[in-house]
Amino acid sequence: LKKHVDALNRANEQSLDFEWEVAIIYGLSKLGNIQYEPDLGKRRRLDMIFNTHRPVEIAFAGDVMTVSDRGLHSENPRDFFIAK
Repeated sequence: LKKHVDALNRANEQSLDFEWEVAIIYGLSKLGNIQYEPDLGKRRRLDMIFNTHRPVEIAFAGDVMTVSDRGLHSENPRDFFIAK
């Protein structure tokens, strides 16, 4: 909890990762069982393992990530098309 609160309070690019992680894991927790950052004997931990048995059995493990287009603005300038 402290890790998430600290990351959200930094209000930088990594904060978005934690916002989506909280939202997705909360949503999935309403649909089935979540194991949050389970210890699988590795140095790095997955964000979650999800499973449900009703109405259809679904199970998966995953990491929540966000994608950024940072750096692409200089390669694809749009200022030329904006009226000033």
